Amino acid sequence: MRATRFLFGKIWQYDKRMIGMIVLFSVLSAVYPFIWVYVPTAIIRLASQATGAVTDVRNELFLLLGVAAVLAVACTSALAYLRGNYRMRMNNIRYRLIRELIRYGLSMPYENTLNRDKLDEIQRAYEAVYAPWQGAGGIMLTLLQVFGTAVAVVGFVGVFLSLSLWMMLLILVVIALNLLFNHNLSNLVHREWDEMRPTYRKIESLFREQQDPLARKDFLSYSLHGLFKSYTDRYILDMRFILESVLKRKVGWQTALALVDLVKDAVVYGWLISLYLRGDIDIALFFFYSSGVITFVALAQQLMFDLTSIRRDAGKLSSYIELSQSVSLTDSPYGKPAATLSPSSFSTKSDAEDAITVDIRNVSFRYPGTEHWVLRDVNLSIKAGEKIALVGENGSGKTTLVMLLSRLYRPSEGEILFNGINIWDYDEDDFRALLGVVFQDAIILPFSISENITLSSNPDEVRLQKAIDSAAFTSTVSLQKNGLDTTLLRILDDEGVDLSGGQRQKLFLSRALYKDTSRILLLDEPTAALDALAEQELYQHYHELTEGQTSVFVSHRLASTQFCDRVAFLSDGKIAELGSHEELFARGGLYHDMYEIQAKNYRMEGGG
Repeated sequence: MRATRFLFGKIWQYDKRMIGMIVLFSVLSAVYPFIWVYVPTAIIRLASQATGAVTDVRNELFLLLGVAAVLAVACTSALAYLRGNYRMRMNNIRYRLIRELIRYGLSMPYENTLNRDKLDEIQRAYEAVYAPWQGAGGIMLTLLQVFGTAVAVVGFVGVFLSLSLWMMLLILVVIALNLLFNHNLSNLVHREWDEMRPTYRKIESLFREQQDPLARKDFLSYSLHGLFKSYTDRYILDMRFILESVLKRKVGWQTALALVDLVKDAVVYGWLISLYLRGDIDIALFFFYSSGVITFVALAQQLMFDLTSIRRDAGKLSSYIELSQSVSLTDSPYGKPAATLSPSSFSTKSDAEDAITVDIRNVSFRYPGTEHWVLRDVNLSIKAGEKIALVGENGSGKTTLVMLLSRLYRPSEGEILFNGINIWDYDEDDFRALLGVVFQDAIILPFSISENITLSSNPDEVRLQKAIDSAAFTSTVSLQKNGLDTTLLRILDDEGVDLSGGQRQKLFLSRALYKDTSRILLLDEPTAALDALAEQELYQHYHELTEGQTSVFVSHRLASTQFCDRVAFLSDGKIAELGSHEELFARGGLYHDMYEIQAKNYRMEGGG
């Protein structure tokens, strides 16, 4: 079985001792059931055939019980120790698999985040390894006991074959039917979850939305509970319909299982009673075979259950295996680089000679699964150290162009070059090190202020302090009780702090400044929530602090980007106008018209 081979490979790779533990556990767990079948039988026979003194019989009984007790305690203790130690080691293997998956998820191509099939693939892979009782964890736990159970079953088969071949065949048929019914039940449960997964995901999304502190304001202001309740009720009804349908089929299979077990018990025990009444077996053998049948059937059913569980969990784990075979979970999903652009080749951040040239050549782009061209035949060359502003109406393609420059998407046509080399040929880590990006929806993490700026648990204290001083963020930090160690948001810490819009922008500026390896700065409307004066002031701050870097600024307010060397006005996915602010304004085209409209609005607001 592919899943079992995969896990044994991981066990052999990470912890070979687990193989020895499985072997020892199998031997002990195979011996243990026979102790409680053979020992009571021997006691009954000893008591029924005793001919000597009572004292001698009692001593023999005590000796037999003592040996059995010692064996039982030794087996039980050893099995408990092995099981506990094995589970700890098994979880270490599982944690390695989870880390590999998380690493892939954090570094996978951005376009996958909008691909529902890809997200479902990763979700299924995560479900296969995250819980210790299912998927990879379920298989590894079951592997510990399944071999010992199988050996014990084979031992009991040998015992019962000496009594009656036909009775043994009957028991095996019953076990086979149990396996068939349990297999169908397992498939039924698996299909049930597959059918419910999309609806369950929707309910989870609604629940997360209700817990979002930002969304709570709208919930309370507009009494949205009724609307959300209607959606939740609808999805719960969908799940209830699936559950009721599956439950009816479950009852049928479980009833069939109960009837098969009833027939088996009636036949087996009726047959043993008849042997005893005819004198073919004595009371000791009657107990031996009757308790043996109970133990054997229990072990056989456990074996069938374990095999069914392995099969079910193997189905879950197949999602992880298929993902690991389609992409390497231990290597970058972007593959091997054809070129490197190591930050170590640059001297200091302020050297204009170290800035990057950018060439956008015949770039067109449409989002996966759509026919609409968001960008069409875009051409733009940016000199090293030059500052370019991207402006235009909403939907003109500004943010999309920044995403292409950030290597979050591949151009559908054309190419983007940094220093004359296609950006997709660079090493992923080196490329990210040289890129400073602040998006409109930049993320605040539920960690400390320090970790939000440095994105590391081991910051450079001197560089960190310089970054927050340069970003004028020092006063905000000093107001916090725990300073840089203050936790943001109330997700991991009930006393977490929420920052205002302006404070967030200064944190993002600190983050960009702390990353002193960057040679290209991309700002995608990070100040959209600020007023025009605050935005202009912050952009001017960026301008002063990033001297010598190649920079691209995106803004919907044209006045805020006058400090840029050139302005590219985008319209309908193309660069309609290109030049300095003065040149475009004097031209009297689209840029001039939008600038005048915005200026008029600001004057009206100021007069009001």
